[in-house]
Amino acid sequence: MTEATLAGAAPADPADDSPALALGGQLRSVSPSALVRALRLATGLEMLSVSMRALLRVLLRAERRGEARFDGSTLLIVERRSILGRALPEKQVLVPLERVVSICSFDRRAELAQSAGLGALALGTLLGAGLFTQGIRTPGFAPSLVALGLLLAVAGGVLDFFLDRAAGRTNGTPHTSVRIVPARGPGYLLTGLTPLAAAHWLEQARLLLRKTD
Repeated sequence: MTEATLAGAAPADPADDSPALALGGQLRSVSPSALVRALRLATGLEMLSVSMRALLRVLLRAERRGEARFDGSTLLIVERRSILGRALPEKQVLVPLERVVSICSFDRRAELAQSAGLGALALGTLLGAGLFTQGIRTPGFAPSLVALGLLLAVAGGVLDFFLDRAAGRTNGTPHTSVRIVPARGPGYLLTGLTPLAAAHWLEQARLLLRKTD
């Protein structure tokens, strides 16, 4: 997964006093721990979570949208939920800029493709190793189990390889996701963003965070 972090943003005029930009899209909470996020990707839990949210959107018309904007020295995250077309009470979260650990943008579709590939690799390896071991330990040897175990391990590796290649060649309308990680509490993920809007908002964030250093 390639990430565009604030540290790698292009320099801009510090004297720019343009109005604060708002960044809006689909919102979800994420773990602030990079290790936990990596484990969710590797085990396929992230793909399962995405599938469950898609199912809820279809069955219950459940929506969770959010908007992130800067208000002085504070990052304001506005959360709006709806179920069956009925809006739920709006929620607002204020995060002081000095409490923001990181903000980065990345291609969400590429991340999910890599998640599926890592999940296939892990599943194929675990199942393949189990069958291979069972085939060796079976009295008289069981070549069919050994062959099936090897086949599953190879299939998992091949699927991971092709999904990883596909992650770098996603077609269609480009969409960007922005992940915000505060010092305490859950992180926030905004998805379905246009690359241009995300880049402008990240540049504004970079300038404001520089002032808090």
